[in-house]
Amino acid sequence: MKDFTWKIYSFCFFSDLVLIYPVYAVMFADRGLTPLQISALLMVWAGTSFLLEVPSGVFADKYSRKNILVGAELARIIGYMFWLLMPTFAGFLIGFVLWGIKSAFTSGTLEALVYDELKASKSESRYIKVQGFMQSLQYLAFIFAGLGASLAITKGYSFVLIISIFALTLAVGSLLSLPKVKPTESTGEKDYFKLLIEGLKFSVKIPSILKIIVFISFGQALFGALDEYWSIFASNVGLVKQGLGIFFIIYGLVQALASTIAFKFEGVNIKYFEFLFFVNGILLLLASYLLYSPCPSSIVYI
Repeated sequence: MKDFTWKIYSFCFFSDLVLIYPVYAVMFADRGLTPLQISALLMVWAGTSFLLEVPSGVFADKYSRKNILVGAELARIIGYMFWLLMPTFAGFLIGFVLWGIKSAFTSGTLEALVYDELKASKSESRYIKVQGFMQSLQYLAFIFAGLGASLAITKGYSFVLIISIFALTLAVGSLLSLPKVKPTESTGEKDYFKLLIEGLKFSVKIPSILKIIVFISFGQALFGALDEYWSIFASNVGLVKQGLGIFFIIYGLVQALASTIAFKFEGVNIKYFEFLFFVNGILLLLASYLLYSPCPSSIVYI
């Protein structure tokens, strides 16, 4: 069991030790892609992952979860090879489709694999602890990826991609060394559409729940999409490429801190959060105005 968990920990770390993360959006812009083309790539990425989410769950119930995870990582490796060898809109598009496949077929499959192995050894009570350490390693890998990108970018995007592919290859190696685990119980994705319809009916009957769903959906769509453009924004305001990795580390640390202390605001009136959301939007508009308005450069960089 100890050997299994260490191999899973190794996979989680190397799977997120991807140095291209902090700089790929800037790479697209430097390769001549327009903002519309970059947005189209991100839409294809998200759309592929969304459309395959349900069938990926069915696959995870029927076939080896270990093999599914290996195939998913190989798809992302091939996608990055397209980025490396064909740095055009078409190459980036193929890469994002393969990355979307990876995201869909990894979602939930890794957790199910870990739970099955723990249950097989009658250690399922350790699942939360193991899962927490897996997430910690993924976040640690994100930090190292940011630091690594800051150093590796001086040698060009191709070098950063090669290092990223190497890290993913190590992740695949960690998976291949795992024993084959037979699923112990279904995760129930076959009833997805039935549960989805029941949930929609329930939410429509209760207006307050419907409002929360709409608010969260739009909030995630708007602010979640912004994550992919921060590196371009930072580059446009003058941050050197070597600093993009550090920028993402700081950005991630702030998010982690906010998540850590969020429980302390459980009893706060929701109107304060609505006001904070509104202020957030104003600050984003202000930042956009300062960046793109014809103001003196000294004002833009305040």
